[in-house]
Amino acid sequence: MAIMTQQIQLDHVLDSAEALSFDEKEALLEILQKRILESRRAHLAKDIHEADEEFAKGKCSVVDAATLFKEIS
Repeated sequence: MAIMTQQIQLDHVLDSAEALSFDEKEALLEILQKRILESRRAHLAKDIHEADEEFAKGKCSVVDAATLFKEIS
C-alpha cells in the first residue's frame, strides 16, 4: 500500500510541476539538484564518520591497493 501512496504523491507532484511556468520549472529543477547534492554530501559525511570510528576502534586497517584488490577479487 505504501508504494501505491508514493506513486500517487509522485503523480501529484509531477502534475503540479507541469502547471508551472518554464522559469518556475527551471528554478524547481535547480532547487531539487541542490537538495540532492546536499543529501549526497550528508550521506558521504556520515559514511566517512562511521569509517573513521571503525578505524579508531581497530575494526579495520590500512592496506595498499594490491592487497585490497586481492581481497575483493
